[in-house]
Amino acid sequence: KLDYLIVYLEAVENDPTFKKRDKDEVNDYTALLLNCYIMQEKYTKLKDFVETQDKAFQLDDIRTAIDVCCESGNSEIALFIANKKEMKEEYLKILVEMKKYKEAFRYIDNFKDDKEKFKMISKYGEIFLSISDQDDKSESQDDEGAEEKQKINYPEEIFNTCVQLIEKMQNVGPKEQNSLIDYEDILRIFSNHYVYLEKILDKILEVDNKCDNSIIHRRIELYLDNPNLEERQKIIQMIKDPKFTIRMDSNYLLVLFKIKEYNEGIVELAKIVQLKNELFLNYLQNNDFNLIKSFCVQYGYDDVNYWKQALQYFVEKLKEGDDYNKSQENLKGILNEILNIEKISPLDVLSILKSNPLITVDTFKPFLEKALNSENCGLDKDKKEFEEDYEQLMKVSQDIEDINTKYVTIRPNKCAICNVSLSLPTRHFLCGHSFHTDCFVSNVFENTKNLECPICKEKNIVFKQIIKAGKEEAESQNLGDFKEEVEKCTSRKFEIYARKLGEGIFVFKDNKIEE
Repeated sequence: KLDYLIVYLEAVENDPTFKKRDKDEVNDYTALLLNCYIMQEKYTKLKDFVETQDKAFQLDDIRTAIDVCCESGNSEIALFIANKKEMKEEYLKILVEMKKYKEAFRYIDNFKDDKEKFKMISKYGEIFLSISDQDDKSESQDDEGAEEKQKINYPEEIFNTCVQLIEKMQNVGPKEQNSLIDYEDILRIFSNHYVYLEKILDKILEVDNKCDNSIIHRRIELYLDNPNLEERQKIIQMIKDPKFTIRMDSNYLLVLFKIKEYNEGIVELAKIVQLKNELFLNYLQNNDFNLIKSFCVQYGYDDVNYWKQALQYFVEKLKEGDDYNKSQENLKGILNEILNIEKISPLDVLSILKSNPLITVDTFKPFLEKALNSENCGLDKDKKEFEEDYEQLMKVSQDIEDINTKYVTIRPNKCAICNVSLSLPTRHFLCGHSFHTDCFVSNVFENTKNLECPICKEKNIVFKQIIKAGKEEAESQNLGDFKEEVEKCTSRKFEIYARKLGEGIFVFKDNKIEE
């Protein structure tokens, strides 16, 4: 029955008077005829009608019509319909399916909307990068020179397009930038083309100082995959660059360098971000005595555990074999450095050394001798200081005794403040200093009742503190002994109270006894 309907509609279309009817009515008849062609698979008639009448926009179900045409091998008709309806994605999809890659790429290149252009490049970029000239079925020119000009370097063209989009992104706000392009989509296009992947990563890092650290990490990964040592050296330059240092994930890179066994990167990264434990561990693993020693010299005085770990390491490394002598010399070197660290006692060192039975007395004998000499020097120094303090104490005690038992002759000539000859009224102190009363009051103390010499005040403060501390300690000890004695005594407690009262551990205040 549809065939009869087609015959009828064709007759109506060919009737000159039909064109004079209402426009909507004419369009309805035309659309019905085109859809009947589709349903009856009369593609030849459909093609002739579409090309001559230009009525593709009349179709009710455009996508169905395009799909049916493509499935039946009538891609040209489908292409024509998609173009007339400005269905860009369908039009591009048909071109790619027809392997008309040059036409498809030029079609994308003519897009004015950057977001739309990148969407299509992202979608078909991998296809363009994988094709060869033999795969392309775009219509070629007869002239060989013109055909040569038509050849497209797809990787280079796509790279240039992506670079243009990246540069445009830097001139828009963050919101527009996020909606325009995603770096991951770009990188995905070049995932199998390392040369262009490296170039696009370099471009992103060059123009975008706020890009995600994943871009930095990806670039470093590519450097690591490159066997060229000069390329790997660029990793050190990157991680030292402040604009990358503040954004990179040091923990991620540390794991990456360990997986790739990139020792130089581990050392530099540990230095840059102050991973002291990681740096020290690396030096130990590489058995580099000079670096271990310099590290301990730099950080070991603040944290002596680094010296102890270094010592433990070289103690464990001392084994029989070709490296025995070298290990022994390294151990002696560490022991020699430890001598200068007061926080590490010789006993701590000996406790570490005893864990290895191969260590002989000759190995640590120099250390022990120097340690004992150092201890003796320390004892001599302490003894000398003690004797000096004792001598000073005896002198002070004698001075106190003399004050209590002997008279003091004071013959001052000048005031100790103004350095002018003394004239009455004056102030004199047993220490030998004298002052004009006016100088003493106006320049030293407002309170004229103060009997302390201002010249000796600073020195007296020290003695006062020592005396006070001694009294407090003595009183505390006496009071503790008193309480303990009272608690233990079951009788004659009155005698204990009387004796302690005589020793002066009680103070009378307001007719009450206080401890």
